[in-house]
Amino acid sequence: APADEDGLDLQSIPGVTAEVAAALAKKGVTTLENIVELGEAGLKSVKGIGDARARTIFTYAKKKLALG
Repeated sequence: APADEDGLDLQSIPGVTAEVAAALAKKGVTTLENIVELGEAGLKSVKGIGDARARTIFTYAKKKLALG
């Protein structure tokens, strides 16, 4: 999958399939920061993301950002 300018491949995030990555990108979500800003509730509004997946994606993004 093509990475964006920041070099983030959305599909490298646990729980993000090609379909979910496309849905996130359509919402303008292309960075870990975007994911954290969206939050779990926002992630759940994305096609293909339920409670567990939202938590997995959000937790991963927060951890990655904390680690730098």
